Amino acid sequence: MQKLFIRIYGSILVSIISILLISYIALNTLNQYRYEQYLSRAMSGTVYLLTLGAERQDGEKQARWLALASSLMGIDVNVDLNTEQSKTTQASEITRLNKNRFQISQPLSQDSGQLVVSFETLTEEILTATGFLLLNEIGRHPVESRQKVFEQIAVEFSFPISRIERDYFDFDSSQIERLDRSETIIEWDKRYGRSLSFNVYTPWGNTNDVLAMGPVNAFDPYPNNIVSGFFFTSMLLMALIVMMIIKHMAARLRKIQQQVDAISPDFPNVANKGAGENDAITLLNVKIKSMAQRIQKLLDEKAYMIRAISHDLRTPISKMHFRLEGLSEHVGKGNVMLGGCKKDLEQLNSLIDELLTYEKLSVKQNVEFSDMDISDLAIEQAQNAGMMFPDLHFSVVNKLHRKIAVRGNKVLVSRMFENLLNNAGRYAKDKIQVILELNNDALVIKVDDDGCGLDENSLEALFDPFFQADSSRGADSEGYGLGLAIVKQVAMQHGATVTASNNEKGGASFRFTFSSESTLHRESEK
Repeated sequence: MQKLFIRIYGSILVSIISILLISYIALNTLNQYRYEQYLSRAMSGTVYLLTLGAERQDGEKQARWLALASSLMGIDVNVDLNTEQSKTTQASEITRLNKNRFQISQPLSQDSGQLVVSFETLTEEILTATGFLLLNEIGRHPVESRQKVFEQIAVEFSFPISRIERDYFDFDSSQIERLDRSETIIEWDKRYGRSLSFNVYTPWGNTNDVLAMGPVNAFDPYPNNIVSGFFFTSMLLMALIVMMIIKHMAARLRKIQQQVDAISPDFPNVANKGAGENDAITLLNVKIKSMAQRIQKLLDEKAYMIRAISHDLRTPISKMHFRLEGLSEHVGKGNVMLGGCKKDLEQLNSLIDELLTYEKLSVKQNVEFSDMDISDLAIEQAQNAGMMFPDLHFSVVNKLHRKIAVRGNKVLVSRMFENLLNNAGRYAKDKIQVILELNNDALVIKVDDDGCGLDENSLEALFDPFFQADSSRGADSEGYGLGLAIVKQVAMQHGATVTASNNEKGGASFRFTFSSESTLHRESEK
């Protein structure tokens, strides 16, 4: 679950970071282009006036005029006499020289080169000088044609320019004084501390009029249309990426569904109930429920088959017992062949009992639990095992130091003791110990013997049904491979664990551990 979460969350996080990084780079690249176009438009009128002035001059007069314009505006204004370059340039072009400096090239008439204007940004000096150049250009023409010339020049500006009476504006006293001194006024329109636009007012000669330029919009790096466009594009990309992730997960879920369906294709497919669902997880949940029903049906059939076979076997076995008893009256009870037949029938009966016991435990029916004294039960089972193996010494080592009760089923726990002790009794040489101890408030029962030990390679399969080890400990045993499998089922019924290993003496050691919730502590006895 944690790995799946990390993979999904990591994919989405990497996608978000990648989209933000791409959006940032794209927005910066777009803003660089927008800013170049903004400067080109804002400087269009100024460059046009500079072009008119440069075309009227030549030689040293042109150089002096360009130097004066450069000083007046605080920028570099030159004429490039490369006529080949000017022929290829038919209109004004702007290029970025470096991070903060730009250049506008404007071809001059009559193949006399091109005007080159280098600057950093649109400044108040440029706007002030632009007003001066415009009025100077108009003043060169007769009075009757000045309005027409003004209208021709106004077309070259990207922002409005007009001649308006001074009284039309609500100038304060300091602004009026500046206009009287033939100074230029620049008014900024600011909102929330940010400059949105500005207006430029220049006195129109000795008249009561002013040359009004603007409003000139300031450059906005984050206009609403571009920001909203980037936002919706980013959301669309995120939706596509999430869709791809979900599509990948859905494909994996469909593979699981196919594997689930393949378990029992002949079983009625109840998953069709979810066929109208587009949710892959919901459909998989329905199919898993269908698989659970199939498995449960198979388990029920297996349990029924084992019970039926066991019941059917008991009848002929009983008949064979009866006939052997009758036959013993004719051949004698000490007949070796007859005794071997009886022993084989007893083993067959024992195998049937083991099968039924294992089957009942594997079904995991509701088992009644109660509190039982584990020390007394261990002593009782060790004594019973001692009667079966009189040549061996059975002992119980109690390391609990107080009374311990276990919440469990006494019949099943007794069967666990019986199977472990019988298994140890078949291989032990002399001694078998039952050790009771606590490990982190959990009761541990160890059964150790001094036999030949266990094969390390077969420890994991030791508790599988019908498993017979190839080592000397298991090859010649009389068991059926169900005793330890039953012990494992008892452990599962009690939420306990059972493991096997070799002890320090070289014999086998089986460790049965109850959970701490099943271990009940009692006060120590005085």
